[in-house]
Amino acid sequence: MGNGPVDRMINVIKKLISDYQVDAVIRFAHWGCKQSIGAIRIIKEEISRMGTPFLSLDGDCVDNRNYPEGQYRTQIEGFFETL
Repeated sequence: MGNGPVDRMINVIKKLISDYQVDAVIRFAHWGCKQSIGAIRIIKEEISRMGTPFLSLDGDCVDNRNYPEGQYRTQIEGFFETL
């Protein structure tokens, strides 16, 4: 549904925001996925234009030794403060 060209991903995210009256978006981008990491800036700009706050968490979903818990916690807490 949301895989494929970045335009399709953006349209799916926009529809979900509208359908579910989403207040903010948090998206995880896997370091090894070039499409996910490469598209994140474009997606963030489009969602921000809608007035919806957007947070991208980048990381490794394969190797749990690469889980920067403190960094994620700081980013999420800061994001919630802006809401």
